[in-house]
Amino acid sequence: MLETDVLFNRMQKTILPEELTGVFEKISLADELCKAYTHVNREVVKVGLLVMMLQSKGLIHSGLDGLLVYLADLSMEDRIEICHVITQAQTEYATGEAKIIQYFCH
Repeated sequence: MLETDVLFNRMQKTILPEELTGVFEKISLADELCKAYTHVNREVVKVGLLVMMLQSKGLIHSGLDGLLVYLADLSMEDRIEICHVITQAQTEYATGEAKIIQYFCH
Protein backbone atom coordinates (compact mmCIF):
# COMPACT_ATOMS: atom_id res chain seq x y z
CA MET A 1 0.00 0.00 0.00
CA LEU A 2 1.36 3.39 -0.95
CA GLU A 3 2.19 5.88 1.76
CA THR A 4 0.92 9.00 0.01
CA ASP A 5 0.73 10.91 3.28
CA VAL A 6 4.50 10.50 3.75
CA LEU A 7 5.17 11.91 0.27
CA PHE A 8 2.71 14.79 0.69
CA ASN A 9 4.13 15.75 4.09
CA ARG A 10 7.71 15.70 2.78
CA MET A 11 6.66 17.78 -0.21
CA GLN A 12 4.94 20.40 1.97
CA LYS A 13 8.12 20.76 4.04
CA THR A 14 10.49 21.14 1.08
CA ILE A 15 8.50 23.16 -1.48
CA LEU A 16 7.25 26.71 -1.07
CA PRO A 17 3.44 27.11 -0.87
CA GLU A 18 3.22 29.45 -3.86
CA GLU A 19 4.89 26.77 -5.99
CA LEU A 20 2.09 24.35 -5.10
CA THR A 21 -0.73 26.52 -6.40
CA GLY A 22 -3.36 24.26 -7.91
CA VAL A 23 -1.50 21.01 -7.23
CA PHE A 24 -3.59 19.80 -4.30
CA GLU A 25 -6.81 20.95 -5.94
CA LYS A 26 -6.11 18.81 -9.01
CA ILE A 27 -5.11 15.85 -6.86
CA SER A 28 -8.34 16.20 -4.89
CA LEU A 29 -10.41 16.34 -8.09
CA ALA A 30 -8.60 13.31 -9.49
CA ASP A 31 -9.24 11.43 -6.24
CA GLU A 32 -12.96 12.21 -6.50
CA LEU A 33 -13.02 11.01 -10.10
CA CYS A 34 -11.30 7.75 -9.10
CA LYS A 35 -14.16 6.96 -6.73
CA ALA A 36 -16.37 6.41 -9.76
CA TYR A 37 -13.88 3.93 -11.23
CA THR A 38 -13.37 1.25 -8.59
CA HIS A 39 -10.82 -0.66 -10.69
CA VAL A 40 -8.42 2.31 -10.60
CA ASN A 41 -5.75 2.49 -7.89
CA ARG A 42 -6.43 5.91 -6.33
CA GLU A 43 -3.08 6.08 -4.55
CA VAL A 44 -1.16 5.49 -7.78
CA VAL A 45 -3.18 8.24 -9.45
CA LYS A 46 -2.49 10.71 -6.62
CA VAL A 47 1.24 10.02 -6.45
CA GLY A 48 1.63 9.87 -10.23
CA LEU A 49 -0.23 13.14 -10.67
CA LEU A 50 1.80 14.78 -7.93
CA VAL A 51 5.10 13.68 -9.46
CA MET A 52 4.16 14.72 -13.00
CA MET A 53 2.95 18.13 -11.85
CA LEU A 54 6.10 18.74 -9.80
CA GLN A 55 8.28 17.66 -12.71
CA SER A 56 6.42 19.96 -15.10
CA LYS A 57 6.99 22.87 -12.70
CA GLY A 58 10.68 21.96 -12.44
CA LEU A 59 10.43 21.30 -8.70
CA ILE A 60 11.84 17.77 -8.94
CA HIS A 61 14.25 16.45 -11.52
CA SER A 62 12.63 14.85 -14.53
CA GLY A 63 13.80 11.45 -15.62
CA LEU A 64 14.04 8.16 -13.85
CA ASP A 65 16.78 9.20 -11.41
CA GLY A 66 14.81 12.15 -10.05
CA LEU A 67 11.67 10.05 -9.85
CA LEU A 68 13.31 7.22 -7.93
CA VAL A 69 14.90 9.62 -5.46
CA TYR A 70 11.53 11.26 -4.84
CA LEU A 71 9.83 7.87 -4.38
CA ALA A 72 12.59 6.45 -2.16
CA ASP A 73 10.21 5.93 0.79
CA LEU A 74 8.04 3.52 -1.21
CA SER A 75 8.54 -0.17 -1.83
CA MET A 76 10.24 -1.24 -5.04
CA GLU A 77 6.95 -2.67 -6.32
CA ASP A 78 5.16 0.65 -5.78
CA ARG A 79 7.99 2.59 -7.44
CA ILE A 80 7.86 0.35 -10.50
CA GLU A 81 4.07 0.67 -10.74
CA ILE A 82 4.22 4.47 -10.52
CA CYS A 83 7.05 4.64 -13.09
CA HIS A 84 4.98 2.48 -15.43
CA VAL A 85 1.85 4.63 -15.03
CA ILE A 86 3.78 7.89 -15.47
CA THR A 87 5.44 6.54 -18.60
CA GLN A 88 2.09 5.42 -20.00
CA ALA A 89 0.53 8.81 -19.16
CA GLN A 90 3.01 10.43 -21.53
CA THR A 91 1.83 8.40 -24.53
CA GLU A 92 -1.22 8.44 -26.76
CA TYR A 93 -2.22 5.03 -25.42
CA ALA A 94 -2.83 5.87 -21.79
CA THR A 95 -5.51 3.86 -20.00
CA GLY A 96 -6.79 3.56 -16.43
CA GLU A 97 -4.69 5.44 -13.91
CA ALA A 98 -2.48 6.88 -16.64
CA LYS A 99 -5.45 8.33 -18.51
CA ILE A 100 -6.66 10.15 -15.39
CA ILE A 101 -3.16 11.54 -14.74
CA GLN A 102 -2.92 12.60 -18.37
CA TYR A 103 -6.27 14.39 -18.18
CA PHE A 104 -5.32 16.45 -15.14
CA CYS A 105 -1.81 17.28 -16.38
CA HIS A 106 -2.95 18.75 -19.69
